[in-house]
Amino acid sequence: MLDSADDGYWGALNFGLTDEPYASTAAASPYLPPRDERQPRKLLGALVVGTELAVTAGKGLVGHQAKPFHVTREGFFGANTLDGGSDKAAHFSDYFVISKEFAYIFGKLGFSESSALLLGLGTAMVGGALNEVGDGFSQPGFAYEDIVMDWLGAGTATLLLATRMDDLLGVRTSHLDGYPHDVFSADLKLSGLARRLNLNIGPLRYLLFSATYGTKAYPDGPTSSSSTRSTSRSA
Repeated sequence: MLDSADDGYWGALNFGLTDEPYASTAAASPYLPPRDERQPRKLLGALVVGTELAVTAGKGLVGHQAKPFHVTREGFFGANTLDGGSDKAAHFSDYFVISKEFAYIFGKLGFSESSALLLGLGTAMVGGALNEVGDGFSQPGFAYEDIVMDWLGAGTATLLLATRMDDLLGVRTSHLDGYPHDVFSADLKLSGLARRLNLNIGPLRYLLFSATYGTKAYPDGPTSSSSTRSTSRSA
């Protein structure tokens, strides 16, 4: 077992560094940025947030025909939902990555650990909501299910970072050529597991144990409800 200095690897909430720059310690994930004693660069941080939200707010209209605001009920993961739930898995995994990477960026800008995590989470959550509002004025339509999955993904990433478990658990996505070809993975990282068990597993530390989600036999794009019912599909 690990000594007390490494207890944080077991995921106990530890905000002991909240008054210090976002930094890695002996008990922190290797993915956290290195210690940086600079003062937070708040103007640059505000620019990062503003740019992200502006791009996100506008991209919902790019490539889509503008329409009056409308709401679409898409469902989540049922076999008769659009893309068999791949869109919802994509929202979760995308905003998992977005929240995590923005937390890293704010950490590199000198913000404290708790501030970096909250800024990353807030940027992802607001961005997800703005993206969906933009969809409401275009062909996809506003779907509350997308926001739910955005926020769940962002919250999960923040929780893993805050509890020092991001070296143990992770999420990946493969945006290849539309949802019929995408695979979404939830990973158990053997390196993080071995660290907690104080084991030397050699090259096995590069391996992941993954549970994946994907769909097949779904057309790329919206279909009518009648064709949805009459076409044999699997998720």
